[in-house]
Amino acid sequence: MNGFSMVCFGMMISRSLQMRIALSLGLFAVLFLLGFVIGTPLALAFLASLAACTLLAWREPYLVLFAWAPVSMMIGWVVSLDTGEYRIGEQVLHVYAEINVGELLALSLIAAWGLRLLFYWKGRRDLNWKPWFPLLVPFGLLFVAELVSMFSPALPSKIEVVKHAIRYVGFIYLVCIVLVANFVRSKKRLKPLLAMLGISGVIFAVGGLITMILPNGQFGLGRALPLPILGVNALGGNQHALAETLIIGMGSLLALGALLKSEIEKYWIKIAVGLMFVVTLFTFSRTAWLVLVFAFVCLCATVWRAWWARYRSAIFGIGILLSPLAVVMGMYALSSTAISSINSRNMISAIGVNALMDSPIFGVGAGGYLQLVSNSRAFFVEFGSAYDAHGIIQKVAGELGFIGLAALAAVLYTVAKIMRETYRTLSRGRDEHESFTYLCVLAAGMFLFECFSTTYWTPRLWLPIGLVIAASKIFLESEQAKDPDFLRETLV
Repeated sequence: MNGFSMVCFGMMISRSLQMRIALSLGLFAVLFLLGFVIGTPLALAFLASLAACTLLAWREPYLVLFAWAPVSMMIGWVVSLDTGEYRIGEQVLHVYAEINVGELLALSLIAAWGLRLLFYWKGRRDLNWKPWFPLLVPFGLLFVAELVSMFSPALPSKIEVVKHAIRYVGFIYLVCIVLVANFVRSKKRLKPLLAMLGISGVIFAVGGLITMILPNGQFGLGRALPLPILGVNALGGNQHALAETLIIGMGSLLALGALLKSEIEKYWIKIAVGLMFVVTLFTFSRTAWLVLVFAFVCLCATVWRAWWARYRSAIFGIGILLSPLAVVMGMYALSSTAISSINSRNMISAIGVNALMDSPIFGVGAGGYLQLVSNSRAFFVEFGSAYDAHGIIQKVAGELGFIGLAALAAVLYTVAKIMRETYRTLSRGRDEHESFTYLCVLAAGMFLFECFSTTYWTPRLWLPIGLVIAASKIFLESEQAKDPDFLRETLV
């Protein structure tokens, strides 16, 4: 089984697995009730949830992985933990943490994977049990850049710098790169992961469609927004959060469709991608539209080249039919709200540039950009509450200086090199080549998105990159299996 049918029917939970899930939930309930007795229910509930998820991940790691992928997009599904104050030397540290459900599942996967390696690795002979740490050097450089930013002349809190380095760079690397690369080592694991991302995109697209046709609970036509559930916005943002989640869903399903053989499954994937595309257009997110144009041009120059030559006239006709949307977008771009948004982003970027000039080597310190904007009286008078940097380049430049920019460039260069070498090695016309192209365009598109957004330290950017790393290894091994080196030597 594969595709939608594999996810919907092939992953049916067995009776024994149902029992293990029930035991995990039971453990959670017992510890949660114990928390009420002790008087710290929230913190203990978190620990109980972590213990229950780790138990489940120990028995069914891939089940948790496939659940984590779509849940990782729900950065608004947050639990806040306030554990009080602690003294480290002369400094008092108030520990307050926020963790979303996706991060909880990721922590359980890390714990289960680490324990499995500890207990079983030496007894295993298959290579898949050997841990793999791709991008270790460039990400290590970025991690070091975060740490050395504590020596900034802006005098940032050293503890906060360390927390930011571990919380974002270190955690993101372990979860989105290391875990994905180590768990996804075959098409058998890659397909359901892509399917889960695609299915979650369809679900969010339906929610966006509801907000679009029922704005304020009345029939009409409005902007597509994330649909709150019980008053909670799981995506944790506005139309931009919905748009970037749908782009990930579209890219994942296109990559999955290239690997499928069933024409029926390919047909339903086209329907799903079409739905997400339409809803993305109606988010009226300028960044999303830019990414869609970028992706369309890249794909027409590669895997869609024959299709573009054949249907070029029809595509232009569809473009004309969609021109009213462009007019609406233009009207919005000229509105006072849009102009104010552009001006605020420009001022935020200018604040980052000034910070870079004042401290070109170390920046203002990791995690210090928001405080930097908060300290700007001009921004407060003009726009009110402070916003974080709207773009990963500005974020790194302002917080980490040229050291951080060099480290980020090293990460991007290494990823681009892997993309380029894999793309050139894979045989043209093969399913793997087409699927890998979709994943590369998705990863590049999400980086472009995060040049204008604030979710750069989330799986929305780094999970597509992790998928590229994993797919590169899978597809190259498949290529080598079909054309082994000994054949070349024999023929010479």
